[in-house]
Amino acid sequence: IGVSNPNPILDSREYEVELEDGSIQRYTANIIAENLFAQCDDEGRMHLVFNEIIDHRRDPKTSKTNAEARLSSKRKRGQLRRDVTGWDFLVEWKDGTTDWVKLKDLKQSNCIELAEYCFANKIHEEPGLSW
Repeated sequence: IGVSNPNPILDSREYEVELEDGSIQRYTANIIAENLFAQCDDEGRMHLVFNEIIDHRRDPKTSKTNAEARLSSKRKRGQLRRDVTGWDFLVEWKDGTTDWVKLKDLKQSNCIELAEYCFANKIHEEPGLSW
C-alpha cells in the first residue's frame, strides 16, 4: 500500500510489522526509518537499553582486597582507595543480549542499578564498590 518515491519524505509505502507480543501493526517506511535512525548515533552505533545486572566477576590479578586498598598515608590512614579496576558486571539489555561491562562504565551510566545490585549481592563493601 502506498507509493514508492526516491524522495523519502514522499515515500508513502506501508509495511505490516509483527511486534514482540505477536500483534501486527502497519507502519509507513518513514516511521520505520525514523525508529532505526533514533537507535543509532552519528557513527552508526546502536544504543542498547539497560535491563538488569545479572552477574559479576572480580579479577584477582588487577583488583585489590580490602587490606590492599587501605591508604597508608598519615592523613588518611585506614580509608579505602576508590579503585574500580578488576570488576566486570554482566548486563542484560532490553533486546535480550548480554555483555560484560567494566565497573567504571557502569558506574557512570547506571549507578543506581549498580548500587542496588551490589547491596543485594553483599559486595557493596568491596574496594571500588563502596561509594
